[in-house]
Amino acid sequence: MMYISLNSVLEAFLHCRHNTDNKFWGLVAILHAIGEKIVPGVSYTINTKDVSNALEQLFRLQSDKKTYTSSLTWSVLFSNYWIENIPDVMFQHEVNLYDVSTWYFRNRPLQDNVTPDILVKKFLEEMNLSKEDATKLFSFDAKPITFDDKLYRDEDLLKSIEDKTGEISSKDNKTVSFETLFIKSNPGSLGQAPFIQTLYASQGVQKCLIITQFDFNKYYSNKNKEEMKMPYLKSDDPLQVIYYGAPGTGKSYKINDRTKPYSTIRTTFHPDSDYSTFVGVYKPTMEEMPVFGAQGVEVTKEKRITYTFVKQAFLKAYLGAWQKYAKGGETVEPQFLVIEEINRGNCAQIFGDLFQLLDRSDNGFSTYPIDADSDLQNEIREAFADGGEYALESELDLDDAVEGYTSNYGKTLSDDIKSGRVLLLPNNLYIWATMNTSDQSLFPIDSAFKRRWDWQYVKITDAGKGWKIKCGDEYCDWWTFIEEINKKIAKETSSDDKKLGYFFCKPSKDSDTITEEKFVGKVLFYLWNDVFKDGDITLFKVNDEPEGEICFDAFYTNDNKVNVEAIRKFLVSVVGEENLMTKDDADDEALEASITGGNVDRSKYTFNGTGKYGKSTLGQKIIDTYIDLHKDSTFDQIKQTFPDSMLNDIPGHGLIVKEGVDLGSYSRYYKSGYTSSDGIKYLIYKQWTIVNIQNIIEFAKKQGWSVDKL
Repeated sequence: MMYISLNSVLEAFLHCRHNTDNKFWGLVAILHAIGEKIVPGVSYTINTKDVSNALEQLFRLQSDKKTYTSSLTWSVLFSNYWIENIPDVMFQHEVNLYDVSTWYFRNRPLQDNVTPDILVKKFLEEMNLSKEDATKLFSFDAKPITFDDKLYRDEDLLKSIEDKTGEISSKDNKTVSFETLFIKSNPGSLGQAPFIQTLYASQGVQKCLIITQFDFNKYYSNKNKEEMKMPYLKSDDPLQVIYYGAPGTGKSYKINDRTKPYSTIRTTFHPDSDYSTFVGVYKPTMEEMPVFGAQGVEVTKEKRITYTFVKQAFLKAYLGAWQKYAKGGETVEPQFLVIEEINRGNCAQIFGDLFQLLDRSDNGFSTYPIDADSDLQNEIREAFADGGEYALESELDLDDAVEGYTSNYGKTLSDDIKSGRVLLLPNNLYIWATMNTSDQSLFPIDSAFKRRWDWQYVKITDAGKGWKIKCGDEYCDWWTFIEEINKKIAKETSSDDKKLGYFFCKPSKDSDTITEEKFVGKVLFYLWNDVFKDGDITLFKVNDEPEGEICFDAFYTNDNKVNVEAIRKFLVSVVGEENLMTKDDADDEALEASITGGNVDRSKYTFNGTGKYGKSTLGQKIIDTYIDLHKDSTFDQIKQTFPDSMLNDIPGHGLIVKEGVDLGSYSRYYKSGYTSSDGIKYLIYKQWTIVNIQNIIEFAKKQGWSVDKL
């Protein structure tokens, strides 16, 4: 395995600094994250962590680099002439492809036969650029590039840049850039560091590409005009639907994702909810009122209590929907009313006579209009009037909305709705709700109410966030815990209602780890109090005394701190000892996620018919078994048996490394304590991922050993 020498990297940096600017390298990181040939006019979705990690590796000149795990995605759209416009927008002078390739691969392991031309070719392949396109961007003048069998330290490169430029970094600015040399921001901090931020802000960049935090395909596409009216809604989307499932399945998230482009009124039902808190009610308010003297002349003003009608969620959504209907013509914008936890309130009491409006005809309007009471009528009439809060811009034309409609007031349906005398749900008013099945016993929903809604079940699934539960120095994968505890919940309750969804408990912001305190306070308390307390509680037997009391109190020490040992015993009883990870195991997953773009494989294997091993443990087991059987092997023989190519270009210093090599930040990926027959001490790379595990499995099978995937 070879690396570009420090001198060649230093020279490339100085040339790139003179000829390119920061936003070009932001573009390079984006192309790296996309990983396919760009088609102009097509929107590409990328994960920001891939961009952040690429920039961190290039521009953070410290051995210990930050690993980003954000799940935020961007959409990127490239113009028809994005390549042709790059030189004008992002280059200062002519840019040499050999310099760009050298900096791009500055700390990446390369094959032993690497040459400058191979390096350039590899860069174009990773950027998915044809040579024809590259000639529009770069000079192809060949430059000498030297290589070493050892990677330099980033700290040494930093010192060389300081010596060459005469500028000195400080404790807080170890990030280099191509404009201001040393900056304080981490290069992967996309909103602060100058590599991506300048792609948003710089003039002319739009000639090349546009970056947004929403999905272009949901707003701009080649769909026909009718399909573009409602980018998130489909013609068969229900006007009234209840999303139901276990707590934490993402019901609210699903609704929010569907409704976020539109006007949405939200409310949450609870046991004290009633018609007045859902529709509207007169409430006392303080207003400045005139005070009159004996002659009837105003002498002063003072604040007094008056009663004002206060609109609540339903009325706001109702008025907003009709206002949009009147304004929209043929392209009516939807109005959403979202009700969270609909079964935590008494629906019959809350909806009252509005229940009748939930019957919708095929045209989307209520089948049966109802009369409004005088207070509601006055509020609606004033809101719709000219100058009102929800003034109607155009006349309503609704004569055919309700078949056979006859007004009690001798007017048209349009007049009755505008005056507030009649209530009718328009076909652009969507009422979507959530319901936790674990709470269904609070206020049972009767069958007449149920049949007026569509019902959509939200299944418990792995959201793929890679979250884990911390337990002292160990970790348990959150999804593994959910799968196993839900089996026990199903056995205990004979139902799915009390199961945990993926989002039942979340890590803190910018973290992927659920702390012990949060796990006990939110997860274990729920399991104890709402699921197991009145049934089989042996799962909570976490003390060592045979006759010891089983109680929730055991999860806290005498000084009211969480009892880590008790948590561990509980986790082992749920997921098994083999599913508790050490920090090395967690590093395995972090490395695998960074290599594969977030794809983590947790497959387990047996070796020679025994065990239940993860990939890294399996790889170590195979190598250790071979070495134990070949104790007379020299260092060169061992290195020849396990060549670096087995790793498939995974970052590091090779599979077998002599002790004493400066491994920098990669040191945690190596296992020490080995000595060859010729007395050479060495280390073995211990991180095996889905990218290379098959290589070591094939090696084991050639030795006549069995490896089976569970």
